[in-house]
Amino acid sequence: MSEKQPAWHSPEFYRDAHELAAKRVSFIEHKGRRILFVDFFEAELEVVKATAAECLHVMSQEPAHSVLSLVEVEGIPFHPDALKVGSELTEMGQAYSLRTALSGVSGFRSFMLQTIANATKRPIRLFKERVEALDWLVTDVDAE
Repeated sequence: MSEKQPAWHSPEFYRDAHELAAKRVSFIEHKGRRILFVDFFEAELEVVKATAAECLHVMSQEPAHSVLSLVEVEGIPFHPDALKVGSELTEMGQAYSLRTALSGVSGFRSFMLQTIANATKRPIRLFKERVEALDWLVTDVDAE
């Protein structure tokens, strides 16, 4: 009988996830603004979970409603559990998020991700290109 894996957002899961995903979550700078870069590029389900755990951990160290996030989603294989993790991360991260941009969005994936974006209280926009996403993140951010 196999043991059930702890939830991706649990402290037990994070202990192992950190080593796998720490390099996928980091702060970058764009036009003088600090942006949390979350790299889900071509991530399989276990990496999606680990990266989400790392992202939530890093965001939770920041002040409420202060984090500008760029989330790279290009090449993530479609998996219902990955979509669920993305939705849960979006919900749990709202307390820390100011704005989120998803880059690498195209085709059918845009419909699924727009559903998640529409359910949030914080601004989330989908972009095909990373530069456009970064520019949106920093434009008029002080007005919010």
